[in-house]
Parts: sequence; C-alpha cells; structure tokens
Amino acid sequence: MFLLDFMPYTTLLSISLEIASIDGKIHFFIRLPEIFRDVIESNIYSQYPEVEIIQVEDYTKQVPMDIPNRDWDLFGMSWEYTKNSGYPLKTYLAFENEAERTEGKMVDPLSGLLEALATLNPGEQAWLQIICRPIRESDTPWIKEAIKERDRLVRRPEAPPPPPPMITEAVQVVVTGKPTAMKEAEKDVIPPEMKLTPGEREIVQAIEQKISKFAYSCHVRTIYLGTKDAFFKPRSRAIYGFFKATSSENLGGLKPMKITMTKSKEIWLWFLDKRLTFLKKRKLIRYYRGRWTPFFPRPGGTYILNTEELATLYHFPSAGVAPTSSVERVETRKREAPSGLPIE
Repeated sequence: MFLLDFMPYTTLLSISLEIASIDGKIHFFIRLPEIFRDVIESNIYSQYPEVEIIQVEDYTKQVPMDIPNRDWDLFGMSWEYTKNSGYPLKTYLAFENEAERTEGKMVDPLSGLLEALATLNPGEQAWLQIICRPIRESDTPWIKEAIKERDRLVRRPEAPPPPPPMITEAVQVVVTGKPTAMKEAEKDVIPPEMKLTPGEREIVQAIEQKISKFAYSCHVRTIYLGTKDAFFKPRSRAIYGFFKATSSENLGGLKPMKITMTKSKEIWLWFLDKRLTFLKKRKLIRYYRGRWTPFFPRPGGTYILNTEELATLYHFPSAGVAPTSSVERVETRKREAPSGLPIE
C-alpha cells in the first residue's frame, strides 16, 4: 500500500521517496507536489493494479518536534556518493544475474533491509528518504563529465586545440620569425579499446549504460529514532548493510557523509562534543521534515541517480520476493457490483 503526502505548489518541484518502519510496521510514502498526483498514481496503478493509494498526514509530525529530548533520541546521517556520478550503483539487474548463476531464483536487494526494519520494537522508528529532482543536461552537465571519465579510462586522446587565428600567427612570425608549431597527433596501430582489461571494460560499459537512462539529482538521508527506553543505536547498522550491498569497489556507491553524522569528536574543543552532537541531531530531523538537501539553502550534497538506480533503492516488493508480515498488504479486493444485483 502506497501512502501519498502532497507538498504546496510553491515548493520546489522535487519528489521524496520514503520508507518508514514505525514500531516494526513498514510503510512506503511518496511526498510530491500535488500537480504530479495524477501522473504518479497512474504509473503506480499500471504496475500494481490492485494497490490502494491513500493520502495521509506527514508521519514525521507524529513524533515530538524537539528531538532529542529527555524522552526521545535519534541517530542518523546523510549519504554521499563515493565516486564521480557517472559511475553507477549496483542495480537490481546485477542481483538477478547473480541469482540466476547460483540458485536460479530472483533476489531483491531491498528484502534484507525490510526484514531488518520489521524487527523494530514498539517505540522505535527508522526512516529512509530519497529526495529526487528532475534535471536537464544544460543545468547539470553530468553526461559530459561521465563521457570524459569514460574516455580517460579507454585512454582516448583529447581533441587537439583549434589552430590560432591568422592575426596571432602573423604576429608570431614577425616577432620570432617562426610560425606557431602545431603538435602532431601520435598514431597508434592498436585501438585504445583493445587495450582495456576485463575490469576496465566492465566499468566503461556500466558508465555507458547509466548515461543512456533518464536521471535525477538526488540525496539520501536516514534516521533511526525511538523513546529512551527502546532506543538501541546498533539497530541502525541494518541500513549500512543495505547500502553496502548496492555499492562496489570498482563502480559507484553510497557512504555516510561525516559532517552530517549525529556524533562529534573534537580534539581541541572536546568539551563541546555533547553540544555539537545535540545541534546535529536537531538539524538532521529538521532537514528531514523539510525535505531539504544537506546544505540548504546553498546547493551541494546531491548526486546523479538514474531511473534504474532509483528503482533498486525504492520499490514495492512482491510477496514472493519479500514475504515479510510487517509490510501491510491489501487482504480484500475491490470489484464492481454485479449488474443484476437487486437494489431494494
């Protein structure tokens, strides 16, 4: 069951994809501008015809606004990209290929996270937020940067500089008596693509696949919170495992953004550690509620994820892949009344 929450029209046209485990019950939320409602609902119904979409109040308002306090505590952070945005995450296609090679069954990368979130006790909550904003290449030239990185990997020579203007060349001849020397391009018999190792060839192919799909400027943020008697910080490690599974050493990945982590350990100002940690926690939950990027109102802290990567991080799992009882499912189906049914 998908739950929708609408933002005022005056806010930025971004969408927030969110997964929340509240007392061990898992919910999927989509927070979006109301002008996108029909588009989002039609796309969801096309993939899940029997799904129920309900408009709800913001679940983050169901906890105190002044966390941390004497009754509640939290731990969380924003996540940053490990490499250039041209390097893709490990998507669901890679998990399916691995499963086919081993046991011949499909593996959902989200199932492990959902099972971990289902173990939360009453008084505990875990939130995952993915802020997505559509981009254009003219605004964020990430495709050019990715192509440049690809060319560097295949060792393609850079384009030669344009010849100097005739006036500049004439002045050069008058002053030095010699024309401007043009560097001749080196010729190689073997094409650069043939010199790639298997690992380099895999990276180049992954970069080309990423730039072939529509992309969004994204930011990921997670929070684990709970009442003081139920709060158990090691439970937040389950989210680490999920992002670790979608990351790889040779491609892209997500790692904690240290400056946003709700802990502080200063060397010279050690006596301010508790105060700095308190301020970081207040800022993190305030930015989560506002659906803001980590450096708001300044730009930065975002990275590029295409539709395939977003589908890996956020999707509604089928009962066969993730049969957890904590994901609420529709037990009854709605159908039209029979045509011959008496009305009296």
